[in-house]
Amino acid sequence: MKKNDLLKLYNQQYFSERENLPNPLLNTLDILLRKNGIVNILEVGAGSGKLMKHLKKEGYHVEGIDISPIAAKLSGAKVASATKIPFKDKQFDCVIAISIIEHLSKADGKVFIREAGRVLKNGGLIFIVTPNFSSPARYLKKEKWFGYSDKTHIFFYTPLRLRKLLLDNGFLNVHLTFKIRSSKLEWPLPPFVHKFPAPLKYLINLCLVSTPLTLIRDSIWVSANKIK
Repeated sequence: MKKNDLLKLYNQQYFSERENLPNPLLNTLDILLRKNGIVNILEVGAGSGKLMKHLKKEGYHVEGIDISPIAAKLSGAKVASATKIPFKDKQFDCVIAISIIEHLSKADGKVFIREAGRVLKNGGLIFIVTPNFSSPARYLKKEKWFGYSDKTHIFFYTPLRLRKLLLDNGFLNVHLTFKIRSSKLEWPLPPFVHKFPAPLKYLINLCLVSTPLTLIRDSIWVSANKIK
């Protein structure tokens, strides 16, 4: 799909339909950022700006970029591509890219990872969220799998493929499991599960975020550190 065609799809309705940021993700991200002593953050693919606003409220200095002028206007981010980040070398402690890398070709995905490494300080953190191509749901739902529902998705990753991409391009300490303290459930689970008591909900979150069960979820959460 050509760039101009993609930009036409990235309209205000597109971003409004996708501005949801689940509490388990925000909770996990907050823990991760504090653990790594993060101060300066770049969000690649700022979208509606919901995450930028959350992070600023938490006290972080946040910059954002998005290829869509509509998204940039909504979020206050710069209009820029993930493959040509308009910031100087070693400027940020952390680069966050939620639901972005699947919008890039395989070659551009590699360029993005290298660009993220360029703007990160030595030892800096990258955090990526993307559809999990090895999710059992993809095999069960086939063409109805959520990853296929967005026409702007170009290339998908398995946990192993994304891990290798990071390791091959200047990163180490790749993590696929994370700490979480939230008892709010925002996963696609049966309705009766949401009636469980808080301790049981926390246990479900713990299993889906902090154990190898994360590898069968519909989305991958991955962090890594730039090689010093």
